[in-house]
Amino acid sequence: MISGFNSNQLPNLSAINDITITSKTSNTNYGGSDLLNNVIIMPNGKLSITDNAVANKTIAEGTTNSASGMGAYFYVNGDAKSNNATIKNNGFLNIGENRNQEYKNGHWVDKPLSEQLTKNKAYATNTHLLKGGNLWTGINSVTKGTINEGGVLNEYYGKVYNSINTEGGREYTYSPVVSSNSKFNRSYDYVGLQSKKGGTQNNVTAENHSLINVTNSGYINKIKSTDSTINSNNKGTINNIESHHSIINVNTGGVISNVTATNNSIINNNNSMNDKNNLTNSILNANSGSKADTVTLNGSLINVNGTSTISNIISNNNNNTISFPSKKPVTLNSNSISGDYTVKISSNLNNFSTDLINVKNGISGNLKLNFSGLGKTGRNTLGNGIKIINNENLSSNHHITMTKPINRGILVYNLKNIDNDYYLQSSLNKVNYINVYTPLALSDYSLSNTGSLYQRQGSFINTSKHDVWVKYNSKKQNINDGQLSSNTLTLGYTFYNNNKHIDSGLMLNLGKLDFSYNSEVNNTDAISVYNYTTIKKPNYYFDFVNGFGLYKSKINPTISNETESFDSKIFTSSIETGYLFKCHKINIIPQTQLIYQNYSQNSYNLVGYESDTKMDSVKQNNIIGRVGININRDFQSKYLYQPFIQLSVYNKFNKSHNITATDINVSQFAQVKDDKTWLNVTAGLNVKVSDQSNVYADVIYDHHNLNELIAYRYSF
Repeated sequence: MISGFNSNQLPNLSAINDITITSKTSNTNYGGSDLLNNVIIMPNGKLSITDNAVANKTIAEGTTNSASGMGAYFYVNGDAKSNNATIKNNGFLNIGENRNQEYKNGHWVDKPLSEQLTKNKAYATNTHLLKGGNLWTGINSVTKGTINEGGVLNEYYGKVYNSINTEGGREYTYSPVVSSNSKFNRSYDYVGLQSKKGGTQNNVTAENHSLINVTNSGYINKIKSTDSTINSNNKGTINNIESHHSIINVNTGGVISNVTATNNSIINNNNSMNDKNNLTNSILNANSGSKADTVTLNGSLINVNGTSTISNIISNNNNNTISFPSKKPVTLNSNSISGDYTVKISSNLNNFSTDLINVKNGISGNLKLNFSGLGKTGRNTLGNGIKIINNENLSSNHHITMTKPINRGILVYNLKNIDNDYYLQSSLNKVNYINVYTPLALSDYSLSNTGSLYQRQGSFINTSKHDVWVKYNSKKQNINDGQLSSNTLTLGYTFYNNNKHIDSGLMLNLGKLDFSYNSEVNNTDAISVYNYTTIKKPNYYFDFVNGFGLYKSKINPTISNETESFDSKIFTSSIETGYLFKCHKINIIPQTQLIYQNYSQNSYNLVGYESDTKMDSVKQNNIIGRVGININRDFQSKYLYQPFIQLSVYNKFNKSHNITATDINVSQFAQVKDDKTWLNVTAGLNVKVSDQSNVYADVIYDHHNLNELIAYRYSF
């Protein structure tokens, strides 16, 4: 009803005040120059103004019934104007003409706007949308100063100015609408939807956890965002972004440009970031396939999460970081990188996969490379190594370093500049060389214990008697610039003879070895047991030796206070033969000998490294041949004595075996000097002091060192 009047016979007055519109009100259309003040539209009531009519302080009352047609409806058409309207829950304010439709192919579709040109311009100013209230803009409409407190502002056509959205209010801007100066506080902005093309918004302000979405050809020019989130999707474009502690998501098809990000803002770029962009104390996540033009950093971080392109990266200070956090190798492509950075690169040294920086026009400035994600142990690099930076421009106006070398178990990796490209190259930690040389040192020691028949038992052996004997041998030998020193006590017992030409016995070797290299020492206790059997004829002999040795080693590396302990075992088998020629009183005995060694060493942990590292087990088979000649003569004075000299040439037939540490071949780094052929000269004297005993002593030249041997044998 209309207060004070019969609603069926309204007078034509210049101003109509205090109107209440219900579903039963017969006249709800006003036009001409009607002026309406303080109109209340009840649920299911409808008010329409057109021509030059004006409605002031209209209230569309709310209802909880959201069914179509149950709310209060307010239509403003023609050149009519609404001032200070309040639209409550499920109420509607429609500004301007609706788009005409036609029925085609079974669907209602919008006719072209060119078929509905109008000079009319409906206005709505200072509209107040409460929660659940709705405002719709139509053709040629103008909407100014909407305060949207939880309602919905639908912008289909026309122009919208100075809207204020709070309390979860939503503003939708569709093409061809141009909206200007919208503000969002704890509210939502949609410039386009998946099913509707977006319009244009200028000079947007978003704060207090607001959400801005631009999609489907929507466009925002100039937005200031504080503590909010901005999304650009599917051809949505946002230009001139001022971001303070906000999140900017550039999703598939989205485009942003000219971003100024401060105060811990985060940009997640999945597509395009154009023009000049500045980050201060902020983060850019460059995701797979993304592109950016120029990015200037001030105390900021770029995370290269996938292979992406940033044309120009500029650092304004030395507090900027380029990081590659992905576990998978990715590439950063750039035209130029200038300024100072810390670059965090992930390189898997086990399979040589790595992140890569690819720069076309060159690098200027200082890059400090910090490596992570290195794999458990690493492998030896091949060729130039693992390429980290591909610098297509040969200019050298840059300084690229590692924050520190990479120690990965037995290997150390350093950065190498090769034609202005940068590679990781591996080398062996030299402190571990003693571990590499130990198998060779112990094998050579075992060979000296086996020796030849004359070195073992001297001369004047009576095959019709049993023997007990003791021998002491002092040995020094240079092995790969290291020094092997050993002292060995041998106890022997010939327990069998057939009183003719065959004897057999056992000997026990107790040894102490010190193998030193680069101030590190391998202390080894050795024990070995040999069986020997000798067949002697007047003019020739055969000597057979089989033995087993156990070696317990301890190494105290200089890089750690801990000890490395391990065991080694050597099985030896030897066959030697010689033939006696007499020339006057001189005995000449050509000799030949074949020796087999089976060396095995257990795996053990290396100490003092940043990652778990071990020497792998070692298994080697050595075949060594010797040819020689023994020349001696017997002299009779008070005692029977026999000086002799024995010349021998040894040859190792097998190739050197690789020593590995955590599956890494370290022999190639250590350059193991394993002599294949060498000369051995033994000069000695045998003295028979009685029928039961004799003494013999040798001086042995072997591997460029002199060694001493002295022994005593007693026969019974």
